[in-house]
Amino acid sequence: MMRFMNTLKPTSDIKNIGLAFRAGFVVFGEKAVLSEISKMRLIFLASDAGANITKKIHDKCTFYNIPMRHDLDKSTLSKAISKSVTVIGIKDTGFRDLLL
Repeated sequence: MMRFMNTLKPTSDIKNIGLAFRAGFVVFGEKAVLSEISKMRLIFLASDAGANITKKIHDKCTFYNIPMRHDLDKSTLSKAISKSVTVIGIKDTGFRDLLL
């Protein structure tokens, strides 16, 4: 019997991000999130994102007082919404409370 060690079971965070995406409360991509940053309630930034994007997003989140999670990597965030992403913004307070 062969076991695969790299297969990750979806966690509740991944499922809830996917649910928010299907509900239409997710904005993804650097430009889209930065253009609508004042409407965001929670930001997910990939832990393996570059230094420039990390600084931009961190500064904007600090200025607008938006909570930011920096604990998931790009592959996990991409798996959550089935698109290749580095930054995800949640626009709903209910999903923010669920994901924090």
